[in-house]
Amino acid sequence: MTTAAITGSGTAAGVYTGVAVGAATVDAMVHGASFGDSFNQRFSPVGLATAVTVGAYSKIFTTSMFQWAGIPNSIQNITTIPGIVIRGNQLAIGQTAGKAAQAIANSGDPKKK
Repeated sequence: MTTAAITGSGTAAGVYTGVAVGAATVDAMVHGASFGDSFNQRFSPVGLATAVTVGAYSKIFTTSMFQWAGIPNSIQNITTIPGIVIRGNQLAIGQTAGKAAQAIANSGDPKKK
C-alpha cells in the first residue's frame, strides 16, 4: 500500500502542478497576462497538499479493490467488467473527495478569500 500511496500522491502532484502551469501558459500566450501572476492564482501549497492527499488515498482505495476482486491492477483490465466498475468507483469517489477537500482547503487559504 505504501507504493500505491506514493504513486497516487506523485501523480496527483504532477497533474495539479501541470494544470496550473498549462493554464498559466495559455493565459500568458492568449491574453498577454503575466505567467507568474496567472500561475500564483491557480497554484497554492494548500491545494497541492490536498491533491497529494486525495491522490494517495484514491490510489490506495483502487489497489485494495483490485486485490479484493482478485484481479491484477494493470492497464490490461481496463476493458473487463471488474476493471470498469473499480475505475468508475475510483473516479466517483476521487471527484467527490477532491471537491470536498478543495472546499475545506479553500476555506483556510488566504489567497482564495
